[in-house]
Amino acid sequence: MGNNFQVPKHGLILLRGILAGLMFAGLFWYGDSHEATVSDLVKVIAGTSFWLILGAELLDKIAGREDYAKMYAWMGGKLGRGGSTGGLFAVIIMSSIIFAAALYFVAGSITFNLNSYSPATLLWAGLVATYITLPETGDNELLLWIWLGATIATKGQYIHQALLLPGVFHLTKLLLARL
Repeated sequence: MGNNFQVPKHGLILLRGILAGLMFAGLFWYGDSHEATVSDLVKVIAGTSFWLILGAELLDKIAGREDYAKMYAWMGGKLGRGGSTGGLFAVIIMSSIIFAAALYFVAGSITFNLNSYSPATLLWAGLVATYITLPETGDNELLLWIWLGATIATKGQYIHQALLLPGVFHLTKLLLARL
């Protein structure tokens, strides 16, 4: 009605799929050029908070059901008066926000200096963000299975930090360091 952003659902799915493919390409290029090892990535995944994994899966289910349609429409209308350029910017901005949130929860802090993160941490945060933006993944719990596989592969070595609420582990370390 008052919404000028009328992209068919299949068009939005295609746009999200193309963006996710480009995000994967960028992540793999980054991992290759910064020598992120599989071992480091598995340790980061296993140490990721279980609650973050559940939250990401829930967000993915919401995204799969709603396709962010209302958010994209609102942002597209604000950015490009409802045109396809505005829709593209909306997808990019939403993906960037999801990446920043995933990075914060995976790393426990956020900084604009990406060199302060390990390549494996950036790669995992990017994979989580890309998974959430992928179309039609709302009925799969792939992040949960990846996390479980990494936890088993590391023989539960990081389970103590994985079961804490996000940020609590880092806050506890800071408090103990001051004592």
